[in-house]
Amino acid sequence: MATTAAWLILMVGLITGLIIIQHDVDVATRDLKETSRSLISRQVAVKNTECRIEKAVYNNSSGVLTVVLVNSGSEVIPRAEVTLLVDGHLQTTFNITGGRSNKYIYPGESVNITVRLSNAPHRVIAVVSWGVAAMECDIERR
Repeated sequence: MATTAAWLILMVGLITGLIIIQHDVDVATRDLKETSRSLISRQVAVKNTECRIEKAVYNNSSGVLTVVLVNSGSEVIPRAEVTLLVDGHLQTTFNITGGRSNKYIYPGESVNITVRLSNAPHRVIAVVSWGVAAMECDIERR
């Protein structure tokens, strides 16, 4: 009789414990599914984000470098996420002109990025969303 009572108490405790943690398991499972969907979405965005530098021209007399950047992927690139490195130095002041929007660079669209420099550059790198980059070492000088 005592063994049966002890076994019954253990079973009630086990069932109560399972009922209590069920909610936490459900929440954790839901969070895991949402995170998995988000990760897959980001992986697709990274895969579909591409850009290329069509040309880069440095004007010797004005000291202005003009980079023609093309969104060659299928994802929209926010202009705020465009970064420019010239000869390994981050450019904090540059202008982006062209395109149909002042916030985004749409697929297939090209924009002009202009930056004033003190010396003729040898290499320019444009980094866009997700760290996708394009580099140009053949900079035309005028």
